Amino acid sequence: MQPDAYLPAVERTLQILELIAASQDGYTPQELLALVDVPRSTLFQLLKTLKQLGYLEQSERRGRYYAGPRLEQWSHFAGPSLGQDLITCFYNEANRCAFSETVLLISFNADKPFIHAQVESQQQVRSVYPLGQMESTPAFLTSLFSPPPTHEIVQHGVTVFHTADTWECATPICPDGVTPSALLVITAPLNRWNQESFSQAFSSDLRSMASRISYQLGAQSYFPYHPGEFSPIQVTSEMSLAEITAFLQGPWSARLACIRPDGRPHVVPVWQEWDGSHFIVLSWIGSYWAQYISENPNVSLTIDEPWPPFHRVVVRGLAKKETLTSVPKTVVDRMSQRYMGSILPDLAQRIEGVFFITPEQLKGWKGIAGGKTP
Repeated sequence: MQPDAYLPAVERTLQILELIAASQDGYTPQELLALVDVPRSTLFQLLKTLKQLGYLEQSERRGRYYAGPRLEQWSHFAGPSLGQDLITCFYNEANRCAFSETVLLISFNADKPFIHAQVESQQQVRSVYPLGQMESTPAFLTSLFSPPPTHEIVQHGVTVFHTADTWECATPICPDGVTPSALLVITAPLNRWNQESFSQAFSSDLRSMASRISYQLGAQSYFPYHPGEFSPIQVTSEMSLAEITAFLQGPWSARLACIRPDGRPHVVPVWQEWDGSHFIVLSWIGSYWAQYISENPNVSLTIDEPWPPFHRVVVRGLAKKETLTSVPKTVVDRMSQRYMGSILPDLAQRIEGVFFITPEQLKGWKGIAGGKTP
């Protein structure tokens, strides 16, 4: 093979994966540095990325690296298989949502819960479970999988429970829209929350994440424990400002419409962030639409979801260009985390400008049957 026929970074990554997959004791970064010809900074970036993607796990924040669930599937010792699509969806969604507490993906195997994947909280004190078979079955897991579920779970699709040490919030993933095949669980130290604050912080977002994963796996609707009772076609209803704001926090890109110099419309997908007063939109280097908006600032945005209940938000307003240096780096980092699942250090180099769009009209709806939207 010619030297320029392969990428050295890929070779180094595979070396790391092969070493860790073959070791039951794992490796420290220092041990890997002695075995793999790679700069220290590059090694840590590779390890961080592989951990975020679920190929590696750590015993603790600065501890040894072990095989994660996606690498374990390669090595055929991961336990019951949920399918690579589900695990991929889990990591994509969990990294985008960036929950402040640890989130788990759990299924049942021979009436015992099995933890397939985990994205740890970044807080110093956090709840963490070892991957694999759990020794005992917490009551909140049984209540979600064992029929009949409680009235609260049927009504809300989520349950909040606490043990002696932790708060747990759990909601089902249903590839058919009705029957749970796996659970999403948020776990946190008991002394950091009370029941009301914990439920308010995570119940809605966790259920939204479960519904998105369910739709990505083939569900036509998401109504856990309600076989045949609901139709995905719902009558159109207008969203409140609070509902619009909550919806816009999801991982939705926007379609931006502007006017070309010849008077014809131009529509392009863009990343967006809503700060409560403005939409912040990034323009990549070479984007034609950035020039069009500089000449005519009248724009429209459409943000929607591709599955029931079909939330959608329509915006009409004026766009104003800002320099990248005038926008905090945290804005770019948040968008990178939201749309890419991780913070890309070189992303700012690809951005030409930032636009603030001030809405003159902001409206939202959900449902598609009946009613009209302007």
